[in-house]
Amino acid sequence: MASEPPIYIRLLEERLQPIQVNTPSAKTPVSRPAQTHLYLIEGALGEIQHFAGTTADWIIRVAHYICSPLAAGRIYTHTTHTAEYWYGREKDNTWREVSPADQLLPGIYEFDTGGDSLITLSQLSQSKSQSSRTSSASKPSSANFRKQLERRDRGCVVTHWMGQGSFVASHLVPKRLGTEGAKSVVRAFVGDTAADTIDIFHPMLGVSLALHLGKGVSMFRLGFYHISDNTYVVHNFDPESPNLNYFGIPTTFLPGPPLHGYQVTLQSADPGVALPPPGLFSWHYLQCVAKRFATKDYKSYTNVYFHVFPFKTDDDDDTDDMSGSEDGNDSEPPYPTYHFDQYLARQARLLDLNERAEGIALWSANVASTGDGVQGFRQSDSGVWESKDSD
Repeated sequence: MASEPPIYIRLLEERLQPIQVNTPSAKTPVSRPAQTHLYLIEGALGEIQHFAGTTADWIIRVAHYICSPLAAGRIYTHTTHTAEYWYGREKDNTWREVSPADQLLPGIYEFDTGGDSLITLSQLSQSKSQSSRTSSASKPSSANFRKQLERRDRGCVVTHWMGQGSFVASHLVPKRLGTEGAKSVVRAFVGDTAADTIDIFHPMLGVSLALHLGKGVSMFRLGFYHISDNTYVVHNFDPESPNLNYFGIPTTFLPGPPLHGYQVTLQSADPGVALPPPGLFSWHYLQCVAKRFATKDYKSYTNVYFHVFPFKTDDDDDTDDMSGSEDGNDSEPPYPTYHFDQYLARQARLLDLNERAEGIALWSANVASTGDGVQGFRQSDSGVWESKDSD
């Protein structure tokens, strides 16, 4: 079978300026092979379409996230020949500017500032760290972070489950980046004013999520693609677990609305606790895209990764369990439903064991026989999950 045609995002190497990092991790620029372009994103057409759909809007947004989150820029693509032909060539007058509604086609997409301004690449975060978690000294701040998110979100923002221990306070900007790293992210994707007022435990940097979803966010396997205002579409970037329900559980284990493509609208139950601005979700979404599609050249660019502040800790790296998680660690779960099973175990300790067992048995039987076991949804005759309020 012939391979699918590729999609690339690139920019002119001469437009880049070095990433300035005033930390112990700042590296001396290394010599790079002479080349005209720096290729940033690469992927097969079908894989990109899984997230982008049929239009070029996704390409334009991702290119801006990498090259110019808050400033102007344009995207161009070729109208003749193939990506292979243009890979080592500069664009010419046969290239055209790309609009969001244009059809997504295979080929090369080049970001251009449209002027003489230089580009600083957006920095990346490693998907997990073995040595960076919440220190004992920061536990009061972490606890306050959890409480503020609980007041604002009143449960998982995707599933709307509210039970104690059923959701975690998930950090869109990993705690291991520290306050300076968080300020850098906010400055680049939101603005200077917002950056001046935050620290790593500011509620604007987090969101409440079910256990599996929180783990997916912390590992950059789950991202929120901004649609409008406070509305997002959830994208699952994990190629090894593509069929998850909106709890983050494999659909073979628990039927339910598909996670990928699920639409979420954020609301604050406490006006005094700010929701994350779209720019923060966009930065986190870029981390997911980069983990799946970033080129080696982008990932090896000097100082492209944030400095990580290592220190010993007791609790989870990028999620804070609302009820004091007993399995707070960064290791991979021993089997796919491990964290869900841990959640059920904690719930059993909170409720009468016999009552809990009976309830789970009845609920499970209802799911298997009617497809009606997920709160607020039912499965139609055609197999599509729909809201029970749609009648």
